[in-house]
Amino acid sequence: MKTAYFKRYFDDAALNEAWASESLGAFNADGQAALTIGFLRPALDRLLWIRQNRRIFFLPAWIDAFIGGQVSPEALRIVDDFLGEQRSLPIDVRRKILLARDELARTVAIRKT
Repeated sequence: MKTAYFKRYFDDAALNEAWASESLGAFNADGQAALTIGFLRPALDRLLWIRQNRRIFFLPAWIDAFIGGQVSPEALRIVDDFLGEQRSLPIDVRRKILLARDELARTVAIRKT
């Protein structure tokens, strides 16, 4: 089911952006990190498309939902790997990722204790 929703974010040209924005929280709801971690890297890989094709407020909501919905060291590694590989990201996108990444890093550290 989540795969169909994820594909719809990009493949459905008629998708209502308000619906898409509102659905991000439900897609990445608390307690579903194990179900959504497989979407984390694909979500990061589509950031530039989102930046070019969605409204200005959608990109930060997307980043916050997909990174903020995670709690594991594996998710932190995925984000760090992405940042390391994508050195030419626009600075505004990189900064938005870093903000969400910092919160994820704190979550991982707290859960270790």
